[in-house]
Amino acid sequence: MPPTTSVSSAPSESVESVVHYRFIPTAYGVMMELWEPKSVTSISEVPYQFRLRHQFQSEHEALAALKHYLTVNSITTAIADWFGDEGINLYETWTISV
Repeated sequence: MPPTTSVSSAPSESVESVVHYRFIPTAYGVMMELWEPKSVTSISEVPYQFRLRHQFQSEHEALAALKHYLTVNSITTAIADWFGDEGINLYETWTISV
C-alpha cells in the first residue's frame, strides 16, 4: 500500500482530491516535487495535471509548505512517492494534522 498523508475534509465535500509529492535531499536542503495525477488517454499525454519543483532549506520548511498547500486547496489525500538508495520503493504511512 502506498504511503498516504490524509487531511480531513468538510463533510459536504464529495470529490476526493489527490496529489503526489516527493522530498529529495539536495546540497542546498530539500527539493519538493508536487504533482496531481490524471487519467491518460494516449501515449503522448503526460500523466499529471501539473507538476512542480521547489527548493527549500530544510525538510521542515518543505513539510510546512506541503501542509499549507493541502489546506488552502482543500486536498484530501497526499501520497508520498520516493525511492531508496537501491531504487526500491519505500512506503510509509503517516497523517498530517492541520
